[in-house]
Amino acid sequence: MSLESLIEKRRSWVKANLDNNFDIDSILAGLYNDPSHFVYEILQNAEDAGAKEVSFILFNNRLEIVHDGKDFDFNDIDGITGIGISTKKDDLNKIGKFGVGFKSVFAITQTPIIQSGAYHIDIHDFVVPKKLSSNISLNKTIITLPFNHSTRSSQEVFHIVDRKLQDIGLKTLLFLSNINEIKWKSPSTSGHYYKTSERIKNVSNTHKISIISQKGKEELLEEYLVLSRPIEIAGKKLKVEVAFRNEKDSKGKQKIIPISDQDSKLVVFFPTEKVTYLNFIIQGPYKTTPNRENIPLADVQNKVILEETGRLVADSLTILKRLDYLNIDFFEVLPINIDHRDKPIYGEIYNNVKDKLLSSERLIRGIHGGFTNTNNAILSRGKDLIKLLSQKDLKILFNKEIWIDTNNAIIRDYLIKILDIKEIDFEAFAENITDKFIRRKKDSWLIQFYRKLLDQRSLWRDSYKWYGPGILRQKPIIRLKDNKLITPCDPQGNIQVYLPTKTKSGYKTIKPSIIKNPDALKFVKELGLTKPDIFAEVKEFVLPKYINDAIELDLDEYYSDFEKLLIAYASEGSDKKRELLSELPPV
Repeated sequence: MSLESLIEKRRSWVKANLDNNFDIDSILAGLYNDPSHFVYEILQNAEDAGAKEVSFILFNNRLEIVHDGKDFDFNDIDGITGIGISTKKDDLNKIGKFGVGFKSVFAITQTPIIQSGAYHIDIHDFVVPKKLSSNISLNKTIITLPFNHSTRSSQEVFHIVDRKLQDIGLKTLLFLSNINEIKWKSPSTSGHYYKTSERIKNVSNTHKISIISQKGKEELLEEYLVLSRPIEIAGKKLKVEVAFRNEKDSKGKQKIIPISDQDSKLVVFFPTEKVTYLNFIIQGPYKTTPNRENIPLADVQNKVILEETGRLVADSLTILKRLDYLNIDFFEVLPINIDHRDKPIYGEIYNNVKDKLLSSERLIRGIHGGFTNTNNAILSRGKDLIKLLSQKDLKILFNKEIWIDTNNAIIRDYLIKILDIKEIDFEAFAENITDKFIRRKKDSWLIQFYRKLLDQRSLWRDSYKWYGPGILRQKPIIRLKDNKLITPCDPQGNIQVYLPTKTKSGYKTIKPSIIKNPDALKFVKELGLTKPDIFAEVKEFVLPKYINDAIELDLDEYYSDFEKLLIAYASEGSDKKRELLSELPPV
């Protein structure tokens, strides 16, 4: 068919529909709520044409769009002037699929002008092309939109377009394969969006995307880690993608951060109006409504694409671990909000991520480094236990591998309630203490342990009202001077260990070097340890040795016993002294 024949065909269509009260504005109002939506449609057409650069130049009475994509051919002219006609409808790799995208320009103009390759035409009556004379040979496409709308004034259209150009947004470039530069200029200001893409070495289908936005003297940079997965639908090779926002922390280390709520929209090359509630961006070749503002998720093809997207997000955890992004803070980015589980898009991603984390794969990072799975991670209630217990201690006490910790209440709830990771506190630790465990600990650790216990009084208190004694009163937490271990109390609850004395004692006494630390001494005193009664010790341990004349004592022991007698005699009252003298064997 020739252009002349196409023109006649379109004229006939217009005449027939005028008789049926055909209303262009009503059609557009039903398709596009936003009259500036055409900007995205123009970008989509340029992307499909393989353009690398697109420029928007705004004048008071018109907008000119220039791109360096493939020249228009007859099929393109046929597509943009038809209703329900598109040269791209059978190619899901192309963005536009309905033949109505270009019609969105009629929200601001009555006669769009296209100059591309062999064609220089305008379009009037919505669908009718008209040849224009031109002696200019171009190697680019120029689309001119005069501000001659039937109901919107030129000034109103200017302001609509001006606002949109200043708010195209960095993410417009994020998932485009061809366009990497968008420029715009108005009578008062100008702007520039530029994208660079770097393939991550040795990681398939993963790129680092950087997008710079310049508006006047202002410059903004956003970076994303974009992972993709090839899929095949109806014999067509397509792909789904996920983009994680990336930035440097205060130490200059790259980390992934949640996107803002306003960016939480499903993307079909460009953002739709479908809110995902996710903290990252997902993109796929979903079937959309004609205006591409919404997605029928009940559609069989869209279900397949969403399922593949869920698997991609889950599998991305393995890649993020490899790239050193995966830590407990990253959970803030993941779909862990149980309130959104019933929402179709969020729920699909939520379930895939949960199943991945509950698998045997080692995706849980400990606070001291290293990874394990959910079965071998343990969560601490507070920082003290983490400082006190090493990963080796966890293995001995709880048969777990690594500590994890977070101050984020939502993350903590998810770890405990959904991933079934055990949370332990000092009480759980105290219950698991054994002689074997304490024996391998150095004195310095015991001192630190006692210091922490000053804030855990319920674990070592004596009986109080309706509360029983603390569990640690019957745990071997006291190290004697011979390095043996003993419980603070005997089975009847009586203190059975004492503070050290200046002289050698027959009683069990705590190791002197431990209580040189003020905090350790404070703890054992509050626990109930005192110095032994010197008079009782003489009666119980010293005097019995001298009742039997046959006993042999070395000189050091004899002098030690004599010193105790002198101390006891000097420290007691007259009644005790008489009692002591009466107990002495006759000379």
